[in-house]
Amino acid sequence: MEEEKEERQAVMAIAAILIITIFAAMFLQQIEDLFSPKVPPEQTIGYCENHGAKYTSFTNSCRDSCAPIQNGDYPCNQVLTTGCDCGPENCWNGIECISNQKAATSSP
Repeated sequence: MEEEKEERQAVMAIAAILIITIFAAMFLQQIEDLFSPKVPPEQTIGYCENHGAKYTSFTNSCRDSCAPIQNGDYPCNQVLTTGCDCGPENCWNGIECISNQKAATSSP
């Protein structure tokens, strides 16, 4: 009878450890999700390449955006970042590459 009680206690201790481990893993995942940078789908390698651009590094926050072409006062901060590069004659409108000329005549 004493052995059964000890065995039951051991099983309960193992179950408690498993439950604590599961909750700790869930908590850590939530912490990771909270602090992990969220990359919009339009700024991923596959999205860029599927929409006529090359995913690359930039030295300012504007990347290859059409916004500075559409708005000459658009602020571009000096920072290392990544994004879609459409080449010298085109810019990224947030969805796809368009010509710089088209960007200059369209509203932001």
